[in-house]
Amino acid sequence: MKLTELKPEADSQHPAHAFDIFLSYSRKDKDFAAKLENALESYKFPKGLKSGKRNLNVFRDESDIQAAEDYHRTIEQHLVGSTKLVVVCSPDARK
Repeated sequence: MKLTELKPEADSQHPAHAFDIFLSYSRKDKDFAAKLENALESYKFPKGLKSGKRNLNVFRDESDIQAAEDYHRTIEQHLVGSTKLVVVCSPDARK
């Protein structure tokens, strides 16, 4: 199945755009990725900003996939169902 064939599921478990950010990173950078996820989710938008949203919801595989889920299918669904993609570029990611 091609990634472009997947569409986010619009049910209670996986609504369209369930995540604001899909965080992609090398496993060797998992400590940095966890800190980045925490920083992004803790960021508070300025009060004057006309947005109903007050915080970001970040998808990171180690914190958002349960053991019983099909890993690759879940990754594809959340990648398609996220508003933005953030890629952590590092020497390890380059490899």
